[in-house]
Amino acid sequence: MTHRGVARSVAFVTGETDPRAGGRPIDWAAIAAIDTVVVFMAGRSAATVADRLIVAGRDPSTPAAVLVDATLPGQTVLWLDLETLRRRGAGRTRRPTMLVVGDVVGIGAALTAHAAAPGPDSDLSEATRGEPHGIPARTVNAVGAVAP
Repeated sequence: MTHRGVARSVAFVTGETDPRAGGRPIDWAAIAAIDTVVVFMAGRSAATVADRLIVAGRDPSTPAAVLVDATLPGQTVLWLDLETLRRRGAGRTRRPTMLVVGDVVGIGAALTAHAAAPGPDSDLSEATRGEPHGIPARTVNAVGAVAP
């Protein structure tokens, strides 16, 4: 989430809120200024969140990772940038989905050495079924080590 020299701050928000639940709406301008943004419940809202962050001033080329079933044996990671996510979305999965946005994501992608650009028709509804378009599935154990 953070890395010396790249990211010193992190914010955790939900991708979807129930307007009936009350509370204040998310201040996307404030969130866009944070180095790393982690969005829970992002399965259906990833493209909308990317749009909100870009409109609020976040660079469209900012790296992003969409994680489905994070930390589980079937974890799938989609590596892309905010603009691509805004344009194409990440599909509509009902699986637990997290979006991580920030330059630190680029470091994570490089460290895995398995990162691949999404194919022209990639979305997470496909990605949860395997490794379409060269998007590798990764298994991460409880301490975050990438397993083969």
